[in-house]
Parts: sequence; structure tokens; C-alpha cells
Amino acid sequence: MCRELYWFNLGNLSSFRPELMGIATLLIIICHAPVYGVDMPSWLSRVLSSGGFGVDMFLFLSGMGMSYSYGNKKTRRIGLCKWWMKRYLRIIVPCLVLIIPIKCMLFFWGRPIEVDSLMLELSGFGFVFGRSPLWFISSILFLYILTPFIDMLLGGRYKWPICVGLSIACFASAYTFLIDSAWGFMLQRWPSYFLGWALAPAVKEQKIISVWITIVLPLSLYAILYWLNHQKGTHFSLFWLQGISMLMLFAYLLDKVRNKALLSVFSFMGVISLESYVTNEYLIRFLFFFSWTILGVNINPGNHTLYWGGTLLCILVSYFANRVSKYILKKT
Repeated sequence: MCRELYWFNLGNLSSFRPELMGIATLLIIICHAPVYGVDMPSWLSRVLSSGGFGVDMFLFLSGMGMSYSYGNKKTRRIGLCKWWMKRYLRIIVPCLVLIIPIKCMLFFWGRPIEVDSLMLELSGFGFVFGRSPLWFISSILFLYILTPFIDMLLGGRYKWPICVGLSIACFASAYTFLIDSAWGFMLQRWPSYFLGWALAPAVKEQKIISVWITIVLPLSLYAILYWLNHQKGTHFSLFWLQGISMLMLFAYLLDKVRNKALLSVFSFMGVISLESYVTNEYLIRFLFFFSWTILGVNINPGNHTLYWGGTLLCILVSYFANRVSKYILKKT
């Protein structure tokens, strides 16, 4: 039994995929609390802000999932355009279900709407044009477009050297003057997606790997690069290392603990992960338009009521939006 503690089954990344997506969702929700001005000690703000690596967990799991999806497309001989459209609709329909009503409410609230700007925002690619806060949506859609190219590079025997080369190219591009802030922000997170894609066959085969490689090594490398960034003034990207190491650690712990109640909560949040991301970016911002003073009493001290109460509202709205989106996708 003690020996089993030192080994990690990569198949857990697939078995616990909904739960891992749920954990990533919660990390993203929590990391936005300082961004929305929730009053807290500076040390706590720094800790919570680091939860942004939840997006890198999403990217890894998305890369893994896309590897399976594209492999299935080739097996069933589904046309590329049809596959692209199916993937695009799965992303964009939940966004439209949530964003359009909020935009309508803002319009009636007296906020002007520019049609061309709105179209870019609703397309899913708005982040690269400065028209949307949903950088993950724009990023994943561009990765979908690049899928045949990624499959060609990471589907062969030299996938690991190519994966490393692609990652280095992304990091290098993100920090050159040729890349604007939007593309630079996205590119430095793409290596997580590439790694998920490259590791997908081993996950499917449920290969057993030492925890020293899957957890300890990336965490150690993260600690070294973190020290260099803060002590030597370097600018290494750290989110991908945080995301990968913590994803492996969470999968390892979920397998060992197997608490049904906890798994159910994480799984539920995983199901509404996309919708929760959108509502956290849009619905919370919308709530700032309301007055939080009743009879001269501020019921929103430190923005706690707005953010945490708003987060519960976001989860409720996300659940119904998920149901509506599934109904629309089923009909289309």
C-alpha cells in the first residue's frame, strides 16, 4: 500500500476530468475576487490571485480532449468543416445564451451598444480585438482552428521534441515586440494545451508514472523559476507549471480520497465550467451598476456581498444556461 503512494495512474486525468474541471472553475472564480475589489489582506490577495492557473488546467484538459475528439473525427471520417462547426457551436452557444441577455439589460439600462463591436464580441474572437474579457474563449477557438496542424505535429513519433519546440516558440513569441498584449497573453498559456494533447495517448492507456515525475519535478521547477523571477529579475512564465503540477496533484488526491460528496460538488462545477467562466466575467460586472445602499446602509462592505452573493447567483444562472444550451445544441 505504501508503495502505491509513489505512483500515479495517468488514467485518473480522464476518469476525474469533470471533477478536475470543477476544481479549475472554483480556482478561477476565487482568483477573480481581488480583481473585483473584494477587500482582503494583501497576502491573501496574492494567494488567491495565483489561482489563475486554473485556466491552464482547462487548457491541458482541453488539449487532451481535443486529441480524442479529432482522432474520433478521423476514425468516423467526419468532414473537417463539420467537425469545426460542431466544436465552435459547443463553445459559442452557451456564450450567446448568457451574453445577449446581459447586453440587452445594459442597453435598457442606458448603455450604448456599437453593433460592429458587439458582433466581434459575440463571435468569440473579441479578446484579440480588445472587445471581450473572455481570453480563454478566443484562445481555445484559435487552437481549434489549428487542430489539423497540431495533430500533424504532435501525432507522430517525434511529438515530445516538437512539443518542447512549440512551447519554447510560444514563450519566445509572447515576449517579443512583434506580438501585442492580447496574443502575447494567450501564447504563453498554449504550452499547457500542447502538453495535454501529447500526453493524451498515455492517459488513454492508463500508464503508471512516478509521482516524482508528474508532481514533484514540475513543482520543483516552478519553485526554481519563481525564485529567479523574484530574486534575479527574470520573466519566466509560471502559470503552465502551476497548472500542470497542481492538476496532477489534484487527480492524485481525488483518486486517494474518493469522497462522494466532494466529487459530486466538483463534478457539478465541471459541468457548468464554461457558463461559470462567462457569468463571472459578465454578470458580476453587471451587478456593479446597482446601488448596494439600502436606507442609507451599505450592504456591500468591501465588495463581499456583491462578489460572493453574485458568485452564487452566477452558479444558479450558469446551471440554467447550461440546460438551455444543451437543448439548443441538441436541436441544431
